[in-house]
Amino acid sequence: MNARTALAVLFAVVTQGYSQESPPPVIAEWKVGMTKEEALAITTHGVPVKAGQSASGSDPSNRVIESEVFKVPDSITYLGQQGQISFTVRDEKVAGLGFIVMIPDYTLESRANAYRFAGEAAGLLEFKDREEFVTRAKSGIDEICDLGRPMAQAVSPEDPTVVMSFRVVANRGFACHLVVDPGLGSGYQLLEGGITVRTGRSFPMGPMGPMGPMTPGNRTGIPAKAPAYNSANSYQVNGADGRTFQRSLGTINALLVRPLEDGKNAASAMKLTVTAIGERTDGLVDFGFNQEVGEDMQRANQEVVRAVMLRNGGFPANMNVRFGFADKWGGKDGPSAAVACALLLESLVHGFEIPVQLAVTGDLNADSTVQPVGGVADKIRGAMDAKCTLIGIPASNEEDVTDLVVEENLRRFLTAKVFTLEKLDDALLLADPSRMSDDVRKAFTDLDAVQKELAVQGSALFTPGMQQRLTSIQTSLPNCYTAKILAAAGRRSLLARYSLVGSLMRIDEAMAPFAGFLAKVKEGESIDEFRLNRDNPMQEAKNRLSALRSKSDERLVAVIDAQKAVVDQFQRFVSADIGSKSVFDTHIAELEKFEGRAAEAWKKVKENREIQDQFMKRGISL
Repeated sequence: MNARTALAVLFAVVTQGYSQESPPPVIAEWKVGMTKEEALAITTHGVPVKAGQSASGSDPSNRVIESEVFKVPDSITYLGQQGQISFTVRDEKVAGLGFIVMIPDYTLESRANAYRFAGEAAGLLEFKDREEFVTRAKSGIDEICDLGRPMAQAVSPEDPTVVMSFRVVANRGFACHLVVDPGLGSGYQLLEGGITVRTGRSFPMGPMGPMGPMTPGNRTGIPAKAPAYNSANSYQVNGADGRTFQRSLGTINALLVRPLEDGKNAASAMKLTVTAIGERTDGLVDFGFNQEVGEDMQRANQEVVRAVMLRNGGFPANMNVRFGFADKWGGKDGPSAAVACALLLESLVHGFEIPVQLAVTGDLNADSTVQPVGGVADKIRGAMDAKCTLIGIPASNEEDVTDLVVEENLRRFLTAKVFTLEKLDDALLLADPSRMSDDVRKAFTDLDAVQKELAVQGSALFTPGMQQRLTSIQTSLPNCYTAKILAAAGRRSLLARYSLVGSLMRIDEAMAPFAGFLAKVKEGESIDEFRLNRDNPMQEAKNRLSALRSKSDERLVAVIDAQKAVVDQFQRFVSADIGSKSVFDTHIAELEKFEGRAAEAWKKVKENREIQDQFMKRGISL
């Protein structure tokens, strides 16, 4: 939770009683229809584009409407984030306006803040259908949050030249756009460079921010169609004559997670099935899902097909291969099911039956290298709840499992056999028992016996004999995490603190009740509901942070203390009796002081090279 977000919400709440003295902040003061002089009076660093210049700059016929475009970088600050405005001037008036801001991904906050952007961005416009426009925008935000869609657009029902769009940017949050240009008529497309008329005449609106190109797919605002999120988007390869699948049906447990409102994840081992049916005549093999999945899952599955094809030299021709989850109605996205899909394809090719107790997660490259995914600790919990005792996870996620040991001790590893996967062959050893050598089979049998003995008498773990047995198991099963962690416990060398990444994730989880409180306040719930109440979200957030402090990576302890101080100060304000503006200003000053300290703590983390190196290895950006 960024404390500046809390401060913005605080202003929105408390200024209801001080509307004349302390008006709520606005996104910006530019409005369509104001004169050029009024617009330029607001900014001192607008950068004009030569009048009549087209986006392509190649065809003089494009110069249909004389215009100037002023790009104003860092011209707005919204929820602590710098945004950019560009405005188009024609006939000495602002005829077009476009701006973009990033809303960071703070779990529950992201949806609520995107809602807020929709309402306040619409407030910049002067047209009749504002409420309906905001409703459409919120529906698009819901599609992103609930269905995993990468992008959504909302077009004004009365004025199709007004568009609001929301796009997910990996590891950053929502990119929120508002573009309006009444001078262009109704025939436009929203593109990277600005507004383009369907006839080909183009008028630049200035760059819409540093996020890179928009998500491929439909970009036309009329009508507003769904983004590329279609189960019909399959992947085809040339089939090989003379080849046959050894099976036509396969099933495996794929580990998936779903975020909860308290900042944690719900996880499950979901049945994933593959079928192969010879119903084509064009010589191709068509791979796809029998339900809607997101673009990330589609791309991951294409990589899976390439990996398995390279390993086996091709697939039988004239086949339709379909993957399907047991839950066919909830949105599915992400690369976590890639290893599971690869094992299913291998089972079709080679004919083996995958053990029912096996559950796997992981992304996969075309070279059969297993890549890390998120929510691994929760996925192990989900696997155990589904009675899956043989579990495969990416080797790059091993520290996430160690964090689970810090959190829950060893109890799950007295029944779960967890293996780390570096290559697809590591997963195939678990999925196809016929690949096991005699030594590997014996090691599995010995591990099962060790787990049963320790479940009855835990003190046996510290005996020399048990350590020798675990060492022998690790020799035959070098990627068996369960044997490794049990041996470490027997040597009394278990870690007592979470990893750096694990600590960061748990700070976010700890702040989730506070984020939920802010979301409720934004939706209109009275702050009186939270006054002097020990069992409230602010107190819950402080309790979580206090409990986390002793187990967190020591480099993040200062961040935890600073975050807790911000929440505590916010709670003091909510519980205070504010009878005058001076008292209100005192609380604001205190909150700003603690927010500054929190920002400084985060700054030290961001500037620590060792910390940044560790984050980069996990694909995390602060």
